[in-house]
Amino acid sequence: MGRAFRSDPEAAFRAALAREASSLSVLVPRLNETVEQLTLPMEATPVLSMSERLWLKLHSLSFHGEYVDVAQMEALSLFLSKLPRLRSLSVTVRQLRDTVHRRAPMLGRRPPDDPFQPASIRLRSLTIAYPDPDDDIFSVDASDLRQLSLRDWPRYYGNLTYRDSYGTRSPAPILTHAECLSILRRMDMPRLTSLELVYLVDPGVTDDELLSYIPHAFPHLEHLQLHRYRADREEHVDYEHIAKLLVAARSLRTVRLNLDLHGDHGPYCNFVPTLKSWLAKLRDEIGPSIIGILQDLPLLECCELLNHRLGGSTWTEFRPAHGPEPHFIEYHDEDAHLYVSRSAHI
Repeated sequence: MGRAFRSDPEAAFRAALAREASSLSVLVPRLNETVEQLTLPMEATPVLSMSERLWLKLHSLSFHGEYVDVAQMEALSLFLSKLPRLRSLSVTVRQLRDTVHRRAPMLGRRPPDDPFQPASIRLRSLTIAYPDPDDDIFSVDASDLRQLSLRDWPRYYGNLTYRDSYGTRSPAPILTHAECLSILRRMDMPRLTSLELVYLVDPGVTDDELLSYIPHAFPHLEHLQLHRYRADREEHVDYEHIAKLLVAARSLRTVRLNLDLHGDHGPYCNFVPTLKSWLAKLRDEIGPSIIGILQDLPLLECCELLNHRLGGSTWTEFRPAHGPEPHFIEYHDEDAHLYVSRSAHI
């Protein structure tokens, strides 16, 4: 048996997953009266049996991994209805392939004229990968919400350069910029301090309305992360225009931008000259231009731009002229060391 598993890693993984699922099915449902925080792999989590009990103390819940089947996906909304004290929810779970559930709603969908209000849920933190814009989760009381992430998992940038045969593409579409805006308008979040959006800009239109809405709607926003993708792969991104729109968010302290810039080699390039050339462009041209605009923000500490390199994707940090030196910092993921250099343009 051991030799068989060594020759078939997939079989070994399935066996390990089955053991984990068996253990969790015995242990987890018994915790409903005492547990306050849970972080669980969706593949091995007995959501169906968990949804049969009331979880009176659970306030922080995090799922990761991927759904097993439609029944598990549909049971999630019932389970969430049994959490009267839920304040923090994170669901970074890969969607199912080949089903109509390409975006799995957390609380389901109800007609606009339905008086239902999930009043028991009053979140302070919400993270959802590949959210459904019509999900009732966006109708909960968000007056205490501090952190919102409408994101992707796995990261969408892997779709741009990696073939589907490798199995890295997500079966669910990311939000369009219009869908992002519809969700933000639907939620009343006066205390929001941290926002992450992942979205696709449709051809021939702009996301100016979305980018202008953010400063207007969230006067206390301190941390903003945008992953903005182009449906038109030939489109050139006006990153200076985007930065000028964001300057209206006067409370911002940190800004992270993945702008899917034209000419970016993507996450799977291993040609060193190309990697070096793109980093030089980020360091000497794009980054200085963006930070030169954003440094008008009175509280800004840094702007970080996504950079794909050998060993993984990472962020390069640019600090405003009034900030501490060094003004350009490159993080290297492979050995976790910090490589620092200064840009002549800052």
